[in-house]
Amino acid sequence: MDDLYTLLNETGIEDKVEYRSITDEFVGKIAFANAVTRKGARYLKHTSDGLDDAIMQNDTEDLYILYFSEAMRQVPAWSRNQQVLLDLLDDPPPNSRVIIVDLDRDISRCSQPSPKEPYIEHRRSGEVLVRDVAKDREELQDKDLVRCNGTQFSERLTTQPPPGRRILRIFCPGTHCFGKPKSTWTCPNCRELVASGYDDEYLYCFCCRYLASHAVFKCRHKGHGSKFVKYEDDAHLRNQLKNLDPDEEYNILLLGRSGVGKSMFINSFCMYNQFVTLDEAMADSEPIKHPIPFSFSWQDQDKMDHNLAYGDESSAEKFSTTGQSSTRKTKFYHFSIKGKMFRFIDTPGILDTGGLDQDRLNLNDVFHALKDINKLSAVLFLLHPHETRLDDSFKFCITQLFIHLHRDVARNIIFGFTNANGTNFTLGATAVTLDQMLLELQNPMARRPDNQFFFDAGGYKFLAHYKKTGQMWPYKGQYDFMWEMSVQRSDHLMLAVMRLPPHDLKKTLRLRQARVFLDCMAKPLTQFLAVMEKSKSDLDRAKQDLDELDAKGQNLQIELAKFRAKITVLVRHNLRSKVTVCSNEACSTQVCDADGKMRTKYHTICHDNCNIQVPDEIIGHPALESCNPFWRLPFWTGNDCCRCKHSWKEHMRVSYELRDEEREIDDPNTTSKIESNEKAKQVIQHKSQECTMMKGAIEREQRQIYETRAQIGVYLEMNSIGGVYSDGSLGYYEIRIQVAQREGRHVAADQLVEQRKMYEKMLKLLREGVEKGDVECPSEEAVDTAIKGLEDMPIFGKSLRECIEEDRTVPDGERHVHPDSRTIPVPGMADNIALPSTHQSPRLKPQPHSRQLGQSDALSNSRPKVCLHAFSPS
Repeated sequence: MDDLYTLLNETGIEDKVEYRSITDEFVGKIAFANAVTRKGARYLKHTSDGLDDAIMQNDTEDLYILYFSEAMRQVPAWSRNQQVLLDLLDDPPPNSRVIIVDLDRDISRCSQPSPKEPYIEHRRSGEVLVRDVAKDREELQDKDLVRCNGTQFSERLTTQPPPGRRILRIFCPGTHCFGKPKSTWTCPNCRELVASGYDDEYLYCFCCRYLASHAVFKCRHKGHGSKFVKYEDDAHLRNQLKNLDPDEEYNILLLGRSGVGKSMFINSFCMYNQFVTLDEAMADSEPIKHPIPFSFSWQDQDKMDHNLAYGDESSAEKFSTTGQSSTRKTKFYHFSIKGKMFRFIDTPGILDTGGLDQDRLNLNDVFHALKDINKLSAVLFLLHPHETRLDDSFKFCITQLFIHLHRDVARNIIFGFTNANGTNFTLGATAVTLDQMLLELQNPMARRPDNQFFFDAGGYKFLAHYKKTGQMWPYKGQYDFMWEMSVQRSDHLMLAVMRLPPHDLKKTLRLRQARVFLDCMAKPLTQFLAVMEKSKSDLDRAKQDLDELDAKGQNLQIELAKFRAKITVLVRHNLRSKVTVCSNEACSTQVCDADGKMRTKYHTICHDNCNIQVPDEIIGHPALESCNPFWRLPFWTGNDCCRCKHSWKEHMRVSYELRDEEREIDDPNTTSKIESNEKAKQVIQHKSQECTMMKGAIEREQRQIYETRAQIGVYLEMNSIGGVYSDGSLGYYEIRIQVAQREGRHVAADQLVEQRKMYEKMLKLLREGVEKGDVECPSEEAVDTAIKGLEDMPIFGKSLRECIEEDRTVPDGERHVHPDSRTIPVPGMADNIALPSTHQSPRLKPQPHSRQLGQSDALSNSRPKVCLHAFSPS
């Protein structure tokens, strides 16, 4: 300060008022600098004073950088930025640093326009996350916030949260917040609704997880104050977490043929739930929201064609050209509305132009994605409203989908119709064809007035064109109508979904797992039953040898040393690659193996490295029709193999072989301790009893296999929407019987015929017992227990486990898209309107100057806030 006074005296300033204003200016800045540096901030006199180095060096920390000048300290925005700065210093976020940059020297030296207001920038790894933190926090004023206590550790979220997590709706622990209603809590960093893991002790959002006991809260109530506070009573917090409502989130699975507009539906839904009218959306200065990249074409008044695209293509999303399906991978998109989470699950289209092979891969991808969530609120089938016919291919794909869905899902299936403006938002020719298809499928679904909804993305495309070009298409009025009608239908859809009882996805996933298990185990289970018969015969011979030895009564010690009791087991040997082979007699030959037995050799490999998901050695499995040798362009007829010219129905996939291996069941050390014939006789009797017991154990395991197969078969029949189950085991029996007869192994063929008869008999008895009510239908738990029982069989369980295909599904980060999750207003609900609870009819009281969800009269400008982001399951 002394230097400052000396400098001012040297300038010769005599005006005391001017003198005082200059000194006050610098005194205030110096006091501010001293205060913030004492609190831990780093003060830079100008941007060249190490700012770039500080940004680049802090690649793991969050940097909060205040840019200001003395002139900026005089504007109204200074007070809010100063308060945010002090909050960051007094209660810093984890792994963060604060830097203050004085711009006065930069402004005096730079010819470029300087900022008019101070601002705090949030950076991480050199990238700007938030341009203006103070303004950003203003957007959070109407949110209840929760984060990890700055003194505790929070983990960056690198894996998916548990499927059973529940939206956090609990009381604020603030001293002055007693008596206030429960709140849903938002993460101030990623803006996602925070959820409790429920089965663990963590809280989850998009960016991190942390122990619930480390959470600190700040609600929007004015009496709360500016500080985050924690629960002092951990028992009270745990009790609230234990009683969280599981019905705070709604998962909606979107299904439909390729090109029906599932992705465009999600994009337009995002905007329809932000703006009531098209004019409001056009007046908004922000870019159009498009969680999913999209493109479309149109023709102008001069009949010139144009194309328009938003976003970039990826491996999961391709721009739709020449009929190609845009969505290539199942993804999840979240809409946070009034504390409820609506999660749309976008799926690749049915009848993909990649062929049936791609359809099956798409179906597998959908079910792998569904493993990340634990309930399904609705299955929304999207169709065009004026389909004159639904072809056999479409029906086939729908049937394949239905047989993988639990019958309980039927009550959650609803129908949506896109491009509905052409039919005035009513159902056209599709009504007859859809009803006929549902009737033919013989499932418990039906089309009703309360489960069909109509949308049109024309208004959204109009807006996209206007935002990109600044020009409007002619006849704007029709696009206004499309927009407002779609807004209303979106509200009706959300209310309808909330009324539906949620489907426990474990039922559907277990159904699919049981189906895959039974299909894939058709080959090993059938062959295991055969080697069990061989092992029983071997044990009978061994027992007979022991009886003959006992009758001799001489040299028993020497004879016993030669004796070996053996059984035969199967060992899996994977082939170099999975192959599709032809079973036609012209493509196979009979060869003699090393044991002198005739075996069939398939010498025509029609497709090497075949990656189709299909069970081994099932001739004519439907999945094979989409294998490369049989794939044809739509205008080609027939689907015979391009290599061997035989039908796909004569082909099968082979990926491994099961080889017989003999294993001794007795201990050779017992014979070395025999010292007399009397002792030898005791050992012989003991070994004979062992053979009898081993044979009995094998027979029990045989029966266990028969019973388990029948249990799973009946379970699938009784619990699938698709009805009767096409049993792959019976198909495998057919091929093995034919091969055995062709090879001259008539005894083996007869054994297989008896196996099939036994399986069919047990299947029939169990089915009839369930239908008459004498026996309970096998439950998911019973099937799981039965499968586990096969794996735990004492004799053949270990070998059987080696034949079970592992589920190699791994978490896929690309499935979880997170577009800009800024807080945006949402249409259809005013801030003071509460959404109804699940299973209850919403009775919303009209509010002044607000629009109810589902209200069909004039739409108001009042919109609640919604946080949109795409997030895969959970």
